[in-house]
Amino acid sequence: MTQKKDDKPDTNSDDYPEYEESMDDEDYVNEFDEFDEAMLYQAMLSDHDDFDMNAYWNEPDFLLADIVNMMVNVAELEIGVTLFVKGMTLTGTLTSERQYLRDLTHTFRSRIKIKTSKNKASKEDQATVDDMFDFTHLSESRIAQELDDDNAGVPDHFPTVRFLHLKNPLVVGQNGIIDFGQGPAPYIRLRLSLVDGWMLGEVATPEMFDNNSSGDILH
Repeated sequence: MTQKKDDKPDTNSDDYPEYEESMDDEDYVNEFDEFDEAMLYQAMLSDHDDFDMNAYWNEPDFLLADIVNMMVNVAELEIGVTLFVKGMTLTGTLTSERQYLRDLTHTFRSRIKIKTSKNKASKEDQATVDDMFDFTHLSESRIAQELDDDNAGVPDHFPTVRFLHLKNPLVVGQNGIIDFGQGPAPYIRLRLSLVDGWMLGEVATPEMFDNNSSGDILH
């Protein structure tokens, strides 16, 4: 029996006894509905010439991006978190970008003041140096706002932040914990797109458990 590719089988034919019993038009629809919705959505998006499927699946977790953007950067809440990054386990406290920039500014200015005080720099020179090392205006939120105002073509599905800031970070490994929280600027500035997984709460040292009077989530 010869049948065109797009033709519907002849349900009156003896060659298709099972179709007549179980594959009517309604069954076609029901079976179609059982396909994986994610695969259907992917197929739909791939029809657009300007859509980059690799970039889509490599975008940061939108939930983590929202927590960083709204709760941490805007509300300036500090949240303990554990991150899984390319085989490493990082833990610490999510801190706002503004606080990070303030602390970074303070660190650089303090170091420069030590140098300039030895050279007896004038107040005018000191003020110039302070302006040079003022990073507080470099917030991504401000940059995102400028993009929204000046470029209406910015895709609205992109996260409004690209980086998170982990304060007092620890690297947890098989040989123990490496503590990076003792330096003058104890932060990791990390691309959100590098995070493979995450969970609320920090991996704690014994001292952190003993001093956990505020009920923070610890592991």
